[in-house]
Amino acid sequence: MDHIDGWTRAYGNGPILVADGFRTLSVMANAYHRFTDDVFVSYVGAGVGMARHRVEGKSRTLKIGDVSGHLTFEGRETVAAWQATAKVARSLAETVELRLGYRFFRTRSGQFGVDALGFRTHDLKVGWMARPPV
Repeated sequence: MDHIDGWTRAYGNGPILVADGFRTLSVMANAYHRFTDDVFVSYVGAGVGMARHRVEGKSRTLKIGDVSGHLTFEGRETVAAWQATAKVARSLAETVELRLGYRFFRTRSGQFGVDALGFRTHDLKVGWMARPPV
């Protein structure tokens, strides 16, 4: 996180630019369904769990009226989380598989003082996996 847009109007000088940041650690329980045909192996899945947000920051210099200074904040909050995933894989050889995957992950907002901050992400993954010969 490098800025917070929600405070733009409150301070009248654009978004607050933030040092340090916003970290999220999650633990999820997932269920998957697998589809196969002669060429591809595909998966779709969904998960629910918990996420632990940690936010620490200090704004760059703010000017509010005639006063200049920094806004500092920190906090931790545990919230509910969910995700949806999809993956397709294709064997390139007997021991090599090419993979393409997508994940949408979202958490409920955590309360940090008077502000609520949440998290969502779209992840695209491309990779390969080598497996031992059968």
